Amino acid sequence: MHLLGGCPDGLKIVEIYKMLKSVDWLGKPMSKDLIKDDMDVLEKKDIVRQMGVSKKWNLVQEDQISQ
Repeated sequence: MHLLGGCPDGLKIVEIYKMLKSVDWLGKPMSKDLIKDDMDVLEKKDIVRQMGVSKKWNLVQEDQISQ
């Protein structure tokens, strides 16, 4: 969520993957499929959403989060 918070235009899964891949201290294994699965879980919790055609992921604004 920190990565998405710093990118208001959103990020694609492959962009998130490349950012995380460059971090040496991050535990492995990591794959685009695992990131996609995590994003799906966060979407079900109304934390993130995927934007239409661009397929970019964005954080849901606090005033849009369903309680």
